[in-house]
Amino acid sequence: MKAYKVSIYNDIYSTVVFAESPSKAKVRILGDDGYDDCEYIDLRATRLPEADKYYQEGKWCLDWYNDEDQIILVRDLGYKCYDPIDWECEDCPASQWCGTLQAKIDAELDIRKDEAIGEVNKIISNITE
Repeated sequence: MKAYKVSIYNDIYSTVVFAESPSKAKVRILGDDGYDDCEYIDLRATRLPEADKYYQEGKWCLDWYNDEDQIILVRDLGYKCYDPIDWECEDCPASQWCGTLQAKIDAELDIRKDEAIGEVNKIISNITE
């Protein structure tokens, strides 16, 4: 069984599907959550050999909502949330391998740093007046 990255053309979201061929991967995903409004011709299936090793008998895809699969997707295959909600990051099983949570923390620290610098500048300004 081979792994394919299946997505709708011009869409950032994709699913890792296990199938014998690209066409069978596209057929397998039709009607699944997120793909229920698309047609076969709208799908793109790209070979993803680095995911072949995650195939298990009876498993047809790596499921983002399965904790073990989500860790594989993020840690090993470079997937990430595109529009995460704060509580999702905090409870995410793959957060230690994802740059999204760290980027949010860094952005918050930058804001606090800028606020602190502004306060220090006000104090210095008051002292020098």
